[in-house]
Amino acid sequence: LKQRVNASIILITHDLGVIAEICDQIIVMYGGTVMEKGTAKDIFYSPQNPYTVGLYQSVPKAGKTGEKQRLIPIEGSPPDLMHPPKGCPFSPRCPHAMKVCLEKPVPMFKLSETHSSACWLLHKDAPAVGKYTKGVESVG
Repeated sequence: LKQRVNASIILITHDLGVIAEICDQIIVMYGGTVMEKGTAKDIFYSPQNPYTVGLYQSVPKAGKTGEKQRLIPIEGSPPDLMHPPKGCPFSPRCPHAMKVCLEKPVPMFKLSETHSSACWLLHKDAPAVGKYTKGVESVG
């Protein structure tokens, strides 16, 4: 459809299987804020935001039917959109939250030409946690 009529589709869903199947570009949002954006390959093979990682851990994996799967829920409650947190909207639920996450809005950090993420763990001075890549703060 995209090539035939030169159109795009905006799909809003939590169904990661559908996203993996039909999307080229992905924007992960939480509490009305863009948390991570990139190509499907960027987001599925190199997630760089704790919320994105939490989404993957909380849904059943394809091809594992009949096996016991350990799903890891995202603890806590979504933010109150009428009174959003001062810093990162995911910080009250984030397993890696730091003081700066609670106090300052997080900028997007550019990881590549196609991939960026809003997470203070990507700041050059942040402590090393997991497989998060240090990024360059975006100016736009």
